[in-house]
Amino acid sequence: VVVIAPTSPLAGQLAVQLRTWFPDLPVGLVTGTLTELPEDNRPAIWVGTTAVLNHPLANVGVVMVDEQHRFSRA
Repeated sequence: VVVIAPTSPLAGQLAVQLRTWFPDLPVGLVTGTLTELPEDNRPAIWVGTTAVLNHPLANVGVVMVDEQHRFSRA
């Protein structure tokens, strides 16, 4: 599962929240300047900016983009 946020701070907040909601699932965070991966480098949930799509360990097969997200609108 990949969750893409429009900004690095929002991606960080989302990662913290997902770790709270799903404590048994490893969550990885990837932004343009930061990479936080679980010890085994195999997150069940990837969170980040679009930089996560270029991470060598993120095997992303399908990407869905919400138009509101794409243009960073609420």
